[in-house]
Amino acid sequence: MSRTRQTADIVSKINIPQLTEAQRDAGSFVAGAIIYNTTSTKLEFYNGSSWQSLPGMSLGLTVALDG
Repeated sequence: MSRTRQTADIVSKINIPQLTEAQRDAGSFVAGAIIYNTTSTKLEFYNGSSWQSLPGMSLGLTVALDG
């Protein structure tokens, strides 16, 4: 039995809300929310009770996840 390898070129984007810390702190969010914090220049994740910076990520099109 042979397998055929198929690939697809997919171009998509995700629009992440960009907020200052003051805007973030004044807002109301659900667990799982992701924002770009323009004050700290970091992506942040809301765990339901506090904001966490996503590790190893920075703006400038450099993405390196800590392993």
